[in-house]
Amino acid sequence: MNYYIFIYGTLLPGLGLHPHMLGGSWVADARCHAHLYDLGEYPGMTRSMPGDPSCVTGEVYTVDESHLHRLDELEGLVPGNDEASLYLRQRITLVDPGNLLSFEVWGYFYNGSLTGYPRIHSGDYKEYLSCKFSGLRE
Repeated sequence: MNYYIFIYGTLLPGLGLHPHMLGGSWVADARCHAHLYDLGEYPGMTRSMPGDPSCVTGEVYTVDESHLHRLDELEGLVPGNDEASLYLRQRITLVDPGNLLSFEVWGYFYNGSLTGYPRIHSGDYKEYLSCKFSGLRE
């Protein structure tokens, strides 16, 4: 069985953890209603309130069950223990995903405190990194 997963941070092509997506298949560029934060070495996505137009930009891949479990481990998900998990894997509906209109996928949501972490208002982690390291501001 294959699963659809939305990635938005260091798992994206060209970033440090993308090799962990090998074996998965790219499906589409996509966005979802959520907020994105700079947690230092990686970003964290959180749910937005209904009606909030904020979006996070990413990509959708298909992965098999063993690949999904490896991603869970990489994201610090502790099965059966949400409190101990760094990220939670939850269902999310994509926004304007082209031919995948209203398609629901899995996404990883940050499960820790956001105190002191800046929000990435553009919702685009790769664009944010480009600006951050070139000295530009979002």
